[in-house]
Amino acid sequence: MKGTPLIDGPFGKWPIFYLILGPLWAIGIAGWVLLPMARFQAEMVKVCTSESQGTVTGYESYNHASGIIQYSVNGITYTTSKFGMKSSDVGTKGVVYYDPQNPARGYFGNYNFSWTGWLIGIVSFVVGVTIVMLLAYFDARRKMNRRLTAN
Repeated sequence: MKGTPLIDGPFGKWPIFYLILGPLWAIGIAGWVLLPMARFQAEMVKVCTSESQGTVTGYESYNHASGIIQYSVNGITYTTSKFGMKSSDVGTKGVVYYDPQNPARGYFGNYNFSWTGWLIGIVSFVVGVTIVMLLAYFDARRKMNRRLTAN
């Protein structure tokens, strides 16, 4: 048993497995979860072309610090929300951009969609998964070394 490699599995040498398959898995998960959300946001910017005056009427700290915004279109009041607001924003007025075909679909304030934030998120996720996979590899190697020296 002393002459066998420390960790040699069905995929060949395990470090290659950890370094390649881990980040590929992370990119797949990120693409499956994050990219549809980014596409949804880009679609909102594209279709919400009409404007209305909106007012922040409430605040929900438990819901990603969301502000509740009310706005009216043709005498009908609609509600939307915006993440990342503060309780001090209640009462703030601003522009709500809404879809003229579906006025209930809208967003508050200037919304400059950028892929940069999403790409930073995906890269961070991939780096995080890679680090976890490497830690798992080195932990497995340490345990295997301990087992071999005990024999």
